[in-house]
Amino acid sequence: MTGTITHLAPETAARCLNLADLVDGLVTAMRCSDTDLEDAQLLGELADAAAEHAALTRAADDVDDARVIALLADVANARAYDRPRKTGLLPELEQRPYLQAVLDRMACAADDQPGWVLALRLNAVVDHAIDLGIGTRLAERLALVISHRPDGENAAEHEEADGIGVDERDAA
Repeated sequence: MTGTITHLAPETAARCLNLADLVDGLVTAMRCSDTDLEDAQLLGELADAAAEHAALTRAADDVDDARVIALLADVANARAYDRPRKTGLLPELEQRPYLQAVLDRMACAADDQPGWVLALRLNAVVDHAIDLGIGTRLAERLALVISHRPDGENAAEHEEADGIGVDERDAA
C-alpha cells in the first residue's frame, strides 16, 4: 500500500485507509491459516482489496502488488480446488521456466507444502519479480508472515530438504 494518500479526495482517502486495515488483517490471518482452502479464501479477499486499492490510488507499486497477489490467489485457489491454474495473470513473470515450475508446484494439491516450503516458494516469486522491476511489498509481507506459521518456524533447519522449490533441470 502506498505511503501517502493526501492527494486523494477525503472519501477516497478514507476508503484507502479502510482497505489498508483490511489488508493488514488478512495478512495477519495468513499466519494462522492451516488449510489450502483457508489460504485460497484469504488470498482471494486480499487480491480483491489490493485491486480496489490500486484502482483508487493508481500508484505503480499498488498496481504491481495487486497483480502479484492476484497471481498468488489463483495459485492458492487452484491448489485448494484441485484445478489447473490460470496463466497469463503476470506473463512477464510466468514466462520464466523456473518460476513457472515453482508456481505449478505451489498449485499442485498433491505436493506437500508446509509453511516453510510455501514461504521459500513465495520468496522465489518475490526474487524473480524484483529482477523484473515488479513491486512485491505485499508478497514480501506474506512470505514473512507465512514463515512464522507453526509449521514454518523451523525453515532454517529445512533449507537443504528436498522439494523446497524446483530443481533447475526440472524447469528446463
